[in-house]
Amino acid sequence: MTNTITITEEEYKIAAKAEGRIEILLELIDNYYREQVSAFQTKNIENTKDIVAVFVGGGSCSGKSTIRKDIMDSYEGDFILVDSDQLKEVIPEYNGLFLSYGFRTASIVHNESSDMAKLLTNKIISECNNFLYDGTLKNTEKYKILFTLLKKHNYRISLHIVDCGISLAIRRNKARAEAESRVVPDDIIKKSHQDIVNSFLALKNLADEWILYNTNGDSPAIIASSDSDERDETLYQAFLAKRENIEE
Repeated sequence: MTNTITITEEEYKIAAKAEGRIEILLELIDNYYREQVSAFQTKNIENTKDIVAVFVGGGSCSGKSTIRKDIMDSYEGDFILVDSDQLKEVIPEYNGLFLSYGFRTASIVHNESSDMAKLLTNKIISECNNFLYDGTLKNTEKYKILFTLLKKHNYRISLHIVDCGISLAIRRNKARAEAESRVVPDDIIKKSHQDIVNSFLALKNLADEWILYNTNGDSPAIIASSDSDERDETLYQAFLAKRENIEE
């Protein structure tokens, strides 16, 4: 953040609404896209049925990063990453806002980073590239529409949902705040863990394959998956119960 000038939230809001802002965002997305593509050997896809869209979702601090890394490693990194948290740092005013507001910066730029994630996803689909989408996936209707669009473009959809106990997620959040300078309010964490249950139940039937994980232990455990009739009934019912009761 060398030579960064502090920016107020009001100054950012004015900039975000200014004429020509969309062109700025499109240029930023184009640069980000080209950097991501150059990081791996793009495959010459002749049969578009081979393209894959991987979605890693779950409540805040559920352990998505671990699952994401495992998936990226298994596919040898041949994916463009769509992560609104990562895109936040691409926003021109981000560093200046961070000097002014620290932890709160993420919430200030949340809407614009979500817009950028949508723009990036649309660009990837238009180019028929593989991608991995990392997010809470709590907006069920939004992703139902996206999954339908992906099917029209012959994508294979792989859905990975990550779960953990609420109290553990809150502890992880506090530890992350100290290590990475980002924090999520407890009520937001609880709501995201509640909403992901409904998203999972709605989206799993639209995906070609799905896996539900639990990260309470030292290493992720599979609760249930589309390719097996077996499941950990205790963990599965605990996950479903979050729809009604998110207190632990």
